[in-house]
Order: sequence, then C-alpha cells, then structure tokens
Amino acid sequence: MPVDNYRIFGLILGGGVEPLRYDRVTTQMDVIATAIDLLGTDFIHPIIGRSIFAPNKNDFALMKFYSLYGFMRDGKLAVLEPKTEARTFKVEGDNLLALPHDQELERDALALLTTASHLYQERKHDLPNSLAGIKK
Repeated sequence: MPVDNYRIFGLILGGGVEPLRYDRVTTQMDVIATAIDLLGTDFIHPIIGRSIFAPNKNDFALMKFYSLYGFMRDGKLAVLEPKTEARTFKVEGDNLLALPHDQELERDALALLTTASHLYQERKHDLPNSLAGIKK
C-alpha cells in the first residue's frame, strides 16, 4: 500500500477563513463536513466524516489501491485484500513496517469498509425525507 500517494494537500479559501496548517490524519469524508462547519450551518446530514474542528474528530484515513483496502489509525495501517489474511503495519513516513496482527484495528477496518459498501450499494446513505434539511 503506497501510503505516500495518500498525502493529499487541501486548501479552503473564503472570507473569514483563518489560515491553518492541519497536520493530523484525516480522510476525504471529512472535507465536506469541514466545509459545512465553516459555513456555520447546523443541520442533520448523512455525511460520515467529521469536521477537522469537531472535538470528537477521530484521526483515521481510508485508502484503496487496486484490490487493497487500507485503514490507518494511530500510526498503524490495516491492509485488507480479498482472499488474503489481513495485515497490520506501522507507518513511519513513507515506510511500512510489518507488525503482529492488531485484531481490533483489522476488525474496525473490515467493519467500516463493509458498512460503507453496504450503505452505498443499497442506497441507504441518504437521510429519510422526514429528516432532510432539519436543523439539529
């Protein structure tokens, strides 16, 4: 899994947006949640991600490289591949160092990827019409 390919820089420009360098791990799902947060809106939405400004923000990243799926959290990466046992690595810069299985990390990776895939395939990632646009 080429983790160096997933160091993606982002830039949000707008009136009143203070300059900030954010060096923690985040994922693409957090971009829209962060933009909504910056807009100052507060409504129920089906976005799985969390704003980088949220106090309950979990630092993790999802990756996909051909048939490999990766889930990185706390400096460790679980790699899932069809018909192969999950593997765990320590991320040091661009290097991956093999570690003994981290069953919790590997299980969390499988749960997140399976749930996201199911929600998308079954088109259940939208809000019910009764909740769409309602403020929290």
